[in-house]
Amino acid sequence: MYLLFNYFSPHGFDKASNRYYRGFKSIQTKMSVDISLKTIVAIQLIGETISDEDGSFKSFELNIILNNAERLNVMDHSNLRGIINDAETLSEFLNIPIWHAESNKT
Repeated sequence: MYLLFNYFSPHGFDKASNRYYRGFKSIQTKMSVDISLKTIVAIQLIGETISDEDGSFKSFELNIILNNAERLNVMDHSNLRGIINDAETLSEFLNIPIWHAESNKT
């Protein structure tokens, strides 16, 4: 359910309203997010190796870090260059740093 909600729900960073939102306004769930952009202090990139019975692949997360140390996932991506480009664009838009974490080396 989380993957479907996260994938299909609208989300964005809106400077006009100073909000980051995820979810449908008419449907409030535990997965909905509506926070002030001022509370976002950094962007975090994390890489990991996902393994299952069909093999393994690299996955990368773009998270936002809030001033209370909470971490919220914004997106997952299998393309490292793509997620770095997204992080750089968002970093410039919000004027905040990017924190990189090394991939899990197993």
